[in-house]
Amino acid sequence: METKITIPTGTVTAIGKFKVFKTEKFNYNIPVLVFIVAKKDDIYTASCLHLLLDASGKTENEAISRLQQVCGDYLSSIFKKDSKLAWDILEELFTSDCATEFWNGYERFKLYLSAKNVSMESNMEKYLLKRIQNLMEQLEKWNSSKDPINIDVVSYDTFKTKAA
Repeated sequence: METKITIPTGTVTAIGKFKVFKTEKFNYNIPVLVFIVAKKDDIYTASCLHLLLDASGKTENEAISRLQQVCGDYLSSIFKKDSKLAWDILEELFTSDCATEFWNGYERFKLYLSAKNVSMESNMEKYLLKRIQNLMEQLEKWNSSKDPINIDVVSYDTFKTKAA
């Protein structure tokens, strides 16, 4: 099995999923979005495979955080204009075959993690328990917060954390 997986943006270091949560200002049920992170030289690039968006940073976390913002800004902007058109745009993006190399890298990394007995589903459970705790803490702040969109990483696996 291949241990060094490369995609156009570099060597894959992590994969993950974003969950777009409904908010008062963004009341749309968006499917989970998949992302992949690759490193080339000293730059990490996180790519959302569904929305065909990228963001870079000096660390994996910085690249992922920037990608969350880019995805949020993009989704907010397309739904703000025309929600019917936004769904048409998402259908085109979700069914595009122009990210095949990225999808193949994602699937190969997922298989690599499975071979190492790492389950992304168990990460989802941990995330959800942590999210419930955070939501309980945020419940009182809800009325004062008017965030336009809320996107969280719901799964995140990397070579570094799994090699041990």
